[in-house]
Amino acid sequence: MNAITSLRAAAATLAATTLVAAPAKAAEPTENLDCIVFLSVALGTVEEAEPRIGIASALGWFIGQYEQQTGKPLGDELGERARSMSTKDLEGISGKCLPRMEAYGKRLSTLGERMTDSSSQ
Repeated sequence: MNAITSLRAAAATLAATTLVAAPAKAAEPTENLDCIVFLSVALGTVEEAEPRIGIASALGWFIGQYEQQTGKPLGDELGERARSMSTKDLEGISGKCLPRMEAYGKRLSTLGERMTDSSSQ
């Protein structure tokens, strides 16, 4: 399964809900910035609505983590980091970002199920 196929699967999981969940573990700000670059590039390559929604949700999650960790809004460092990366760099980053994105999607789904279960009681 290539990175874009994996990304679409993870994005579909995220698109299923818009609830917010806490990250499993904190990553370094540079790791979050790398994921922001990867997802920004990926967002430009996916046309289907459902994966785009999932990618955008994950992108917002990574941006929020980055801004919380650094204490400043995302700015010029995004463009600088993106320009410094090759396609090979992005492929390597996908293996680090996709598992975090999938875990985030699973947490959102679980939370959504719990909320649905509790509201139907």
